[in-house]
Amino acid sequence: MTKRLLLASAILSLLVVGTVAPIFATVDFNAYLPMEGTPITPEFKFTKNVAIDYSGGGKLKDLLNGKNMTLSFTDTSSE
Repeated sequence: MTKRLLLASAILSLLVVGTVAPIFATVDFNAYLPMEGTPITPEFKFTKNVAIDYSGGGKLKDLLNGKNMTLSFTDTSSE
C-alpha cells in the first residue's frame, strides 16, 4: 500500500510541475506573415525579473529598501 501511495504521489507531482514549469520560460512572439511572401522582421519581447538581497545591510540597502524599479531598453542586431 505504501509503495502505491508513493508512486501515485510521484506521478501527481510530476504532472503538477510539468504543467506549471513552462509558464516561467515563455517568450512573446508576434509576427505578421503576409500572403504575398514579402520578407518580414519578427519582434521578440522578453521579460526578466531580478530580486536582489542585501542581507549584509549598508547604505545601498537603505536606499533601495522597499522600492520597485523598471528598466526598459531596446536593442537591434545586424545578424
